[in-house]
Amino acid sequence: MMAHFINVRFSKENSKVIDISGAENVADIKKIVSCTLSRSPSDFNLLFCGKILENDINIQDLNLCAGSVLHVFEKKKSGCSPVSLDVEPRTVKSGQKDSFLKQYFVYCKVCGGLYPGKLRMRCQTCKQGAILMCQEPGSWADVLTAGRLQGLCKDCDSNQPAQFYFKCGSHDGDEECAPLRHVKPNTRDIECVICTDIRSPILVYPCGDKHVVCVDCFTTYAQTNLDRRSFVADPDIGYSLPCPVGCDNSLIRDIHHFQLLGKVQYERYKDFGAEECVIQAGGVFCPNVGCGAGMIVDQQAKDVHCHACQFEFCRLCMQEIHSGSCPALQSTDTLLGAMGIDENRAARSRWEAQTVYTIQQTTKPCPHCAVKTERSGGCMHMKCSRCASNWCWLCEKPWNRGCQGDHWFG
Repeated sequence: MMAHFINVRFSKENSKVIDISGAENVADIKKIVSCTLSRSPSDFNLLFCGKILENDINIQDLNLCAGSVLHVFEKKKSGCSPVSLDVEPRTVKSGQKDSFLKQYFVYCKVCGGLYPGKLRMRCQTCKQGAILMCQEPGSWADVLTAGRLQGLCKDCDSNQPAQFYFKCGSHDGDEECAPLRHVKPNTRDIECVICTDIRSPILVYPCGDKHVVCVDCFTTYAQTNLDRRSFVADPDIGYSLPCPVGCDNSLIRDIHHFQLLGKVQYERYKDFGAEECVIQAGGVFCPNVGCGAGMIVDQQAKDVHCHACQFEFCRLCMQEIHSGSCPALQSTDTLLGAMGIDENRAARSRWEAQTVYTIQQTTKPCPHCAVKTERSGGCMHMKCSRCASNWCWLCEKPWNRGCQGDHWFG
């Protein structure tokens, strides 16, 4: 829905609220602002999300929320040489393909679930949005690593580290949301490694094969392992869960993904993670399903009796009490069988496996002059080497604010 008003900010203390219909362009807004500033519209620019807005950009193409802020940026302070945005109105396609343009997903506490997210930025020093980016983000590391990229901040009047954050794309509001970096749209129609259905969005594990799990199966898989207390405590990542195929180095790297379990189970998850400190101190937890009571035991003792549920188990293998040596640890093959995942299914559910088939060509034509262009990495914002037009690699349309908010990188 188009916003009914926007804020145009001149400084930290001064701003002007402007009612809009959605039919205005940037030049119209600058004329209104020029009366307040007693300056010519040619003396200043309007800045939004790290980019200077060209005069012919329609306000309805900026993907604004109610109360969004545009910053006045004097031209004499523009030191980062921004790329000009020659934006044309974009025709939104209906159906599943258009949903693939939503590259970022967040867990929104207000909405209570998984929703497409919007990428936003501000100055890390003064926390204001009047910052002109000197380099566009090309990876999650650029966005999640504090101070990795810089921009020219109007309020600080100097180059400052940029701070990126995410908001929920389903409602207006100032609440920031946790980005779920492993969740993405299923643009390649890869089947879930557990249920074999083709769904979207999906969670792509950070293992070497990048196995795909649909969100429903991920929550079931996580809930089952939470009940069994079989998460992995990693000193760098925290209490996490590996790929269901059993791949090495496949732990979910951001624990916010486990908010998909729901509020109650996420609190339980955090409690279990904290209790791992007890284990590090030599304690154990009852492995009986639904119990999980913690206790400190004699390190010389092999058999443990749970004081809460009366279950008796072996401290060494955490199995039901037994005589003789402990059963051998599960191998990867046993784990595959236990999850009902055979090797053929695991091979079909790799995110990278069908890249050559799905993306048959490594180049795409410029939408303005049709010259073939190759993207070797970085962000989705392309600039044609022949006609200098700015366009989006993903949706193959002129670059606009929707592209920047939905899939600037990915």
